[in-house]
Amino acid sequence: MIESASSACTEPAETLADLVRRLARQSPGAVALAYDGRETTYCELDNLSNRVAQALIAAGIRSGSRVAILDKNTDVFFQIVSGASKVDAVLVPINARLAPPEIVFAINDAEAEVLFVGEGFIAIVSSLREQLRTVRHIVVLGSEYERWRDGHPADDLECTVSLDSICLQLYTSGTTGFPKGSTHAPKFYLVTTTRTRQVAMVDT
Repeated sequence: MIESASSACTEPAETLADLVRRLARQSPGAVALAYDGRETTYCELDNLSNRVAQALIAAGIRSGSRVAILDKNTDVFFQIVSGASKVDAVLVPINARLAPPEIVFAINDAEAEVLFVGEGFIAIVSSLREQLRTVRHIVVLGSEYERWRDGHPADDLECTVSLDSICLQLYTSGTTGFPKGSTHAPKFYLVTTTRTRQVAMVDT
């Protein structure tokens, strides 16, 4: 990735949770996400991710627990990854193009306890449900997810999260067998804030 010429400064290394908190303090009304006609400010993202964090704790998620998501790319992903980071959980994004056996393998290999499912993948997950050994809760994205999220307070749990803590577990679409997993911690990412308030996360 090429850095923007408008880069003003480089912030110290920080977790994703702290990044969201800082931007909510510094620029609460600035737009963090724009998707499908919706805009979410940094303050709103911070509050929504706090609710996700609270809901995850209520679902039994703890530090190091795996939380998976199977959906196409949407703005809701950032609520969930930020919320998971705030409780030191690990988000496992499942590639929407994986074949059903590969989906089962990735979720079971990660030992995901909560699975977020896009509405377009309900039929697939329903057909695979009995094979998902570790999944205790399935949350369908959309109105069900919003009820699940909004049933919890927006208070920040302020959990301590280390830069060495794993925040993401990614799976490749394997060409010679099942997908291969790799884990990523915040210290492997360079977070640069520009004058235009663009945030780039670059794997180092």
